[in-house]
Formats: sequence, C-alpha cells, structure tokens
Amino acid sequence: MPAITTLIVDDEETLRRVIQIVLEEAGHRVLTAENGSAALAILAGEPVDLVISDIVMPETDGIELVREIRAKYPAVKIISMSGGGNYLTAALCLKLADQMGASAILSKPFMPAELMERVEEALRTPNKPPRTPPAGSR
Repeated sequence: MPAITTLIVDDEETLRRVIQIVLEEAGHRVLTAENGSAALAILAGEPVDLVISDIVMPETDGIELVREIRAKYPAVKIISMSGGGNYLTAALCLKLADQMGASAILSKPFMPAELMERVEEALRTPNKPPRTPPAGSR
C-alpha cells in the first residue's frame, strides 16, 4: 500500500516539525506549508491525501483553506486544529471548520496519540459536504 501523503499547514515551524516527525514515524510522506496560500500552491501541483491545518494563520487562514480544498479537491481529507486566538476561542474555530467540511477536528495542545487517532478517523470517514446555513440566517 502506498504511503499516505499528508500536508501539514501551520505558521508555527516547531509544531509543523513535531507533527511531521510523528507522521513520518507512522509511514506518511509529509509536505509542509507555513500558511493557507502556500498550502494551496502545493495542492495545485501535488496529489495529497490528507491536510492537517491550523485555523488561525496569516494570509489564507484555515477556514478559507478548508473551503478552497472542499471546492477544488473534494476527495482530500482535512483535519483542522486550533488553540484559538485573535478573539476567537478554539471551540468556535473548530466548530466553523467542522461546518465548512473538515473531516476531523483537533484542539491544541494535543498528544501524538490523539493526533494519530484523528488521522485514522479522518482517513476512514467519508468526506462530508460543507453545511449551509438555514434560510434567513444570513
């Protein structure tokens, strides 16, 4: 079975590296990006099975990234992660990502075992379409 190609997107280099090490030890082929814009550039040129992305990032944030991936690469699995920031709680950020179509969500900080549980969950669960708000709620 070929290795799962996973793209890690986070503006914190240390966290990207830690996640990369955990996933490579599990047999994944890992790519990294420092923000959503860089991630979209990688996705345009490289097949990816799974994206693990922070939500609060400069340039293209994680919510916009989920939206773009669902529109352009519907088969890609997505794990959105957040510790909150910029007036938003982690719970709200993750709820938004879930509603946009993330395959799984992960609250920071997390342990490697929890990361791998979410990876397995995302890879085995069919992608869900983004939820549309009820009529009149806009």
